[in-house]
Amino acid sequence: IAERMETELYVPFTDVRPPEYLTGKKQIEKFNYIADMLLALNIFTELDVDSLARYIMSEQLYLQYTNLLISLIKSKDYEQMGKIQSLQDRAFRQCHQCARSLGLTITDRARLVVPQVPEDDDDEL
Repeated sequence: IAERMETELYVPFTDVRPPEYLTGKKQIEKFNYIADMLLALNIFTELDVDSLARYIMSEQLYLQYTNLLISLIKSKDYEQMGKIQSLQDRAFRQCHQCARSLGLTITDRARLVVPQVPEDDDDEL
Protein backbone atom coordinates (compact mmCIF):
# COMPACT_ATOMS: atom_id res chain seq x y z
CA ILE A 1 0.00 0.00 0.00
CA ALA A 2 2.82 2.39 0.87
CA GLU A 3 4.52 1.84 -2.49
CA ARG A 4 1.22 2.43 -4.29
CA MET A 5 0.55 5.64 -2.35
CA GLU A 6 4.04 6.95 -3.14
CA THR A 7 3.50 6.52 -6.89
CA GLU A 8 -0.14 7.70 -6.99
CA LEU A 9 -0.87 11.13 -8.38
CA TYR A 10 -2.67 13.28 -5.83
CA VAL A 11 -4.81 16.11 -7.20
CA PRO A 12 -6.57 18.06 -4.43
CA PHE A 13 -9.03 19.85 -6.74
CA THR A 14 -12.40 18.71 -5.45
CA ASP A 15 -14.32 22.00 -5.52
CA VAL A 16 -16.35 20.81 -8.50
CA ARG A 17 -18.96 23.13 -9.97
CA PRO A 18 -20.89 23.04 -13.24
CA PRO A 19 -19.32 25.32 -15.87
CA GLU A 20 -21.23 28.47 -16.77
CA TYR A 21 -22.01 27.23 -20.28
CA LEU A 22 -24.33 24.59 -18.81
CA THR A 23 -27.37 26.79 -18.50
CA GLY A 24 -30.38 24.51 -18.32
CA LYS A 25 -31.68 23.32 -14.95
CA LYS A 26 -31.71 19.70 -16.16
CA GLN A 27 -28.13 19.98 -17.43
CA ILE A 28 -26.92 21.30 -14.07
CA GLU A 29 -28.87 18.68 -12.11
CA LYS A 30 -27.42 15.90 -14.26
CA PHE A 31 -23.93 17.36 -13.92
CA ASN A 32 -24.20 17.46 -10.12
CA TYR A 33 -25.67 13.95 -9.96
CA ILE A 34 -22.88 12.35 -11.99
CA ALA A 35 -20.16 14.51 -10.41
CA ASP A 36 -21.27 13.42 -6.93
CA MET A 37 -21.01 9.75 -7.90
CA LEU A 38 -17.55 10.23 -9.43
CA LEU A 39 -16.36 12.28 -6.45
CA ALA A 40 -17.48 9.50 -4.11
CA LEU A 41 -15.12 7.17 -5.99
CA ASN A 42 -12.24 9.65 -5.62
CA ILE A 43 -11.68 9.68 -9.38
CA PHE A 44 -13.08 13.11 -10.29
CA THR A 45 -11.60 16.58 -9.84
CA GLU A 46 -12.04 20.12 -11.09
CA LEU A 47 -9.83 19.12 -14.01
CA ASP A 48 -12.60 16.81 -15.29
CA VAL A 49 -15.44 19.34 -15.22
CA ASP A 50 -15.29 20.15 -18.93
CA SER A 51 -15.29 16.47 -19.91
CA LEU A 52 -18.45 15.89 -17.90
CA ALA A 53 -20.08 19.03 -19.32
CA ARG A 54 -19.26 17.91 -22.87
CA TYR A 55 -20.76 14.51 -22.08
CA ILE A 56 -24.00 16.13 -20.90
CA MET A 57 -24.21 18.47 -23.89
CA SER A 58 -23.54 15.73 -26.45
CA GLU A 59 -26.03 13.42 -24.76
CA GLN A 60 -28.66 16.15 -24.93
CA LEU A 61 -27.96 16.65 -28.65
CA TYR A 62 -28.17 12.92 -29.25
CA LEU A 63 -31.58 12.77 -27.57
CA GLN A 64 -32.84 15.78 -29.52
CA TYR A 65 -31.73 14.24 -32.82
CA THR A 66 -33.31 10.94 -31.82
CA ASN A 67 -36.65 12.63 -31.12
CA LEU A 68 -36.47 14.51 -34.41
CA LEU A 69 -35.63 11.29 -36.23
CA ILE A 70 -38.67 9.58 -34.72
CA SER A 71 -40.94 12.38 -35.96
CA LEU A 72 -39.35 12.18 -39.43
CA ILE A 73 -39.94 8.43 -39.55
CA LYS A 74 -43.63 9.03 -38.88
CA SER A 75 -43.79 11.63 -41.66
CA LYS A 76 -41.72 9.40 -43.99
CA ASP A 77 -39.37 12.26 -44.89
CA TYR A 78 -36.52 9.96 -45.91
CA GLU A 79 -34.24 12.71 -47.23
CA GLN A 80 -34.25 14.59 -43.94
CA MET A 81 -33.97 11.31 -42.02
CA GLY A 82 -30.59 10.62 -43.61
CA LYS A 83 -29.26 14.05 -42.64
CA ILE A 84 -30.55 13.84 -39.08
CA GLN A 85 -29.29 10.29 -38.70
CA SER A 86 -25.76 11.50 -39.55
CA LEU A 87 -26.03 14.23 -36.93
CA GLN A 88 -27.43 11.74 -34.42
CA ASP A 89 -24.53 9.36 -35.07
CA ARG A 90 -21.98 12.15 -34.61
CA ALA A 91 -23.59 13.24 -31.33
CA PHE A 92 -23.65 9.61 -30.14
CA ARG A 93 -19.94 9.18 -30.88
CA GLN A 94 -19.08 12.39 -29.04
CA CYS A 95 -21.22 11.35 -26.09
CA HIS A 96 -19.73 7.85 -26.02
CA GLN A 97 -16.16 9.15 -26.18
CA CYS A 98 -16.78 11.51 -23.26
CA ALA A 99 -18.44 8.70 -21.31
CA ARG A 100 -15.43 6.47 -21.91
CA SER A 101 -12.96 9.10 -20.73
CA LEU A 102 -14.97 9.55 -17.51
CA GLY A 103 -15.38 5.81 -16.87
CA LEU A 104 -19.14 5.92 -17.41
CA THR A 105 -19.30 2.86 -19.66
CA ILE A 106 -19.23 -0.57 -18.10
CA THR A 107 -16.05 -1.67 -19.90
CA ASP A 108 -14.15 1.48 -19.00
CA ARG A 109 -15.41 1.42 -15.42
CA ALA A 110 -14.09 -2.14 -15.10
CA ARG A 111 -10.62 -0.83 -15.99
CA LEU A 112 -10.63 1.89 -13.34
CA VAL A 113 -8.47 1.48 -10.29
CA VAL A 114 -10.29 3.19 -7.47
CA PRO A 115 -8.00 4.53 -4.74
CA GLN A 116 -8.44 2.56 -1.52
CA VAL A 117 -8.55 4.07 1.96
CA PRO A 118 -5.74 2.53 4.02
CA GLU A 119 -6.88 0.25 6.83
CA ASP A 120 -6.14 1.21 10.44
CA ASP A 121 -3.07 -0.38 11.99
CA ASP A 122 -5.04 -0.80 15.26
CA ASP A 123 -6.28 -4.18 14.00
CA GLU A 124 -2.78 -5.62 14.40
CA LEU A 125 -2.57 -4.90 18.15
